[in-house]
Amino acid sequence: MTGLPRLDAVVFDMDGLLLDTERLQQRAYERACARMALVADPHLFMALVGLNERMSEALLDKALPRDLDVARFKSLWAAEFAASVADHVPLKPGVIHLIDALRVRGLPMAVATSTKRSKAVALLQRAGILDRFALLVCGDEVARGKPAPDVYLAAVGGLGHQPGACVAFEDSSNGVRAAVSAGLVTVQVPDLIPPPAEIVALGHVIAPDLLTGAQRVGCL
Repeated sequence: MTGLPRLDAVVFDMDGLLLDTERLQQRAYERACARMALVADPHLFMALVGLNERMSEALLDKALPRDLDVARFKSLWAAEFAASVADHVPLKPGVIHLIDALRVRGLPMAVATSTKRSKAVALLQRAGILDRFALLVCGDEVARGKPAPDVYLAAVGGLGHQPGACVAFEDSSNGVRAAVSAGLVTVQVPDLIPPPAEIVALGHVIAPDLLTGAQRVGCL
C-alpha cells in the first residue's frame, strides 16, 4: 500500500495492540478454569478476542456446561486478570515511539476498544498512556460491538474527521472487520491469532509489529 494522500487522525485498538494484555487474559482464563475443574478450551478463548462484554458473556453462556456456575466462573476469571495487572500493565513493543511520533506531527489519536469504559480507563492509566489520546470510545458506549463498525465510526466522528483519512491499528480479526467496514485504512498487527484467509482477503496491511505497520501507511 502506498502512503496516504492525507492523514488526519489515528485510531488504536487497546488490548493486544497497545496493551500486552491478551496473554494475561488467556492465563487468567486458564486459571479460572482450573479452579472450577473445567478443561480450558483454547478455541473458546480465541473466539472471545475482540468482542465486547455483552457479546462475550452471551458466547460464554452458550458454550460453557449448563451445570456450571457461570457467574462464579466469570467472577474468578475477572479476579485472576485483575490480580495480574494490579501492579503493572505491559505495553506492546513500539507503542511509546509511535504515539510520540504522531503527537509531534500534530495528529489526534483515539482509542476504540471493545472493553467497557471503567476497565479501559483503569488499564490505560496504569499503563501510563491514557492522557496521550484525545478520545476514548468503549464497547459499552456503542449499540453494536466489533465486528460491527460502530466503535470506529464513533471514534472518527468524535475526532471530527472522515474515515478514509484515518488509520486504524488492530490485532484481532473482529477488530479488523470493524475498522475496514467503517472505511478506515486498516493495519493489523496480529497478536495471539494469525489472520485467517478470509481476513487476509480484505486487503488491509498486515504487519509483524506496530512500527512496521505504521511505516507502511505513512504514519512514520
